[in-house]
Amino acid sequence: MFTPGVAAAELLTTKYAGKRVYVLGTDGMKEYLREEGIALDDERPEVCLLAFDSRVSFEKLKRFNEVLQTGCPISPRTPFPFAPRADFPCPT
Repeated sequence: MFTPGVAAAELLTTKYAGKRVYVLGTDGMKEYLREEGIALDDERPEVCLLAFDSRVSFEKLKRFNEVLQTGCPISPRTPFPFAPRADFPCPT
């Protein structure tokens, strides 16, 4: 079965091999990524992954935005025009 977690792990291990990853997602997603050998890092990530999170909070969104503001690329690239960017840094 090809789930979003499998797709994310495949992308991270091919396009971002060896990079430290900040994940906004469920504990189950994070655990699966760890099992796949992906290094998760909340403090000094090199790439960000935005996934489904049933416990999303303002603090999690704020931290994700802070990480993005450091120049950390987001994967997969979001097609949404309202995604945080330099001229639209939200949430604040």
